[in-house]
Amino acid sequence: MSEPGEGDEGRKILGLSAGCDPTALQLNPAEGFLLSRIDGQTPWRLLREIGGLMPEEVDLCLETWLARGIVDVAGLEEKKEPPPSQAPPLETRSERSRDGGAPPAPHEPPEAIDESQIDRDLDLSAEVQRSILEFEARLHRPYHELLGVERNADVKQIKRAYFNLCKDYHPDRYFRRKIGDHAGRLDRIFKKILEAYELLSDPTTRAEVERSLDAVPPPPGGGPQRPLSKLERLRQRMPFKIPEAVMNERRAKAADFFDAARFAMENQNYVEAASSVRLAIAFDPFNDEYKKAFAEVQGKATEMRAGRLLEEAEGMDSSRMKEAYRLYEETLLYRPHDPAVNDKAAELALEMGELDKAFEYAERATLHSPQVGRYHRTLARVYRSKSDAGHAVRELQNAIELDPGDEEAKKMLDLLRPRRGARGGN
Repeated sequence: MSEPGEGDEGRKILGLSAGCDPTALQLNPAEGFLLSRIDGQTPWRLLREIGGLMPEEVDLCLETWLARGIVDVAGLEEKKEPPPSQAPPLETRSERSRDGGAPPAPHEPPEAIDESQIDRDLDLSAEVQRSILEFEARLHRPYHELLGVERNADVKQIKRAYFNLCKDYHPDRYFRRKIGDHAGRLDRIFKKILEAYELLSDPTTRAEVERSLDAVPPPPGGGPQRPLSKLERLRQRMPFKIPEAVMNERRAKAADFFDAARFAMENQNYVEAASSVRLAIAFDPFNDEYKKAFAEVQGKATEMRAGRLLEEAEGMDSSRMKEAYRLYEETLLYRPHDPAVNDKAAELALEMGELDKAFEYAERATLHSPQVGRYHRTLARVYRSKSDAGHAVRELQNAIELDPGDEEAKKMLDLLRPRRGARGGN
């Protein structure tokens, strides 16, 4: 027998058995979510992709349900292959570029903006203001388009795209500048790309996002739409077969999970809150309030875990230090221009021997808060590790000028300064 995701096994189309009452089954939320996808039209191989579980877990659930008579095989997916020695049609080639990754999808045209909103008196160039206005105008687009990635992008590509966008659109980038109404726009943009990053990075919420994306028709008058791939066309033919009463029950459970998440947040239990919001989305994937909350609470949870690790920094072994460094780097995805987070990430990068990263973080901290002497001292440590004594001395002098009581900076400066009388061998 071939693997369930391949060959005839993967083409099996499953449906609920006659008389099966989903509400009477003892299922966890993830299993209930998978069962809701079994609609008599979706083949096994697609259930492995959109089931919200690892493919192996989907296989185990489906095999168990088949054995227990909860689901039946409704048929086989029609198998179509292009004729031999014939070039694939243009549509197939475009599908391969989107779903398999050869050429990238065409660049989306910019949204129309109101040029009168560009203010020449602000501390932003007209080009930057235009970029902000155009990005805000396309906030309604799907998450992967906002991030500028293919729909099948992996987590690393999503994270890289998010971090690159933060460099341009994070509100902290324009700290202490006169930016007018663009402050509110940048706040909306950052929250949306954070939402996109979090929901696409989590397998369960990503499956729900794509499900809702396929279920909602394109807005009228939106101009020509790109051709749908075979997978997308098939997903659009997957209506919910669960009775309305069951769907109402699922929405009620989602609301209960969200209430639990808010209670956990009030008590600063952000890890538990993130888990509850994730379950709320699984039960009600069309609720935008849940999606926005998930992005925010995930950021809080990451910061909290990083902070707890650093509280135990004294005597921390290499594995825990590596974990603290990873968490601080992840925290920078949410607060890329926070000087305190960058300073701590720089210190950890130094301990890990990653000098280029340490320099990037330390420099960012001093640029954002040049009045804090400790940040200059950290940057001096980086310069010293890079054998650049001249720049290290300059940063230490800055640190001592800002904080005359910084004894550590003074000791470092004494070690780096040339001793009197040593010049010329005298």
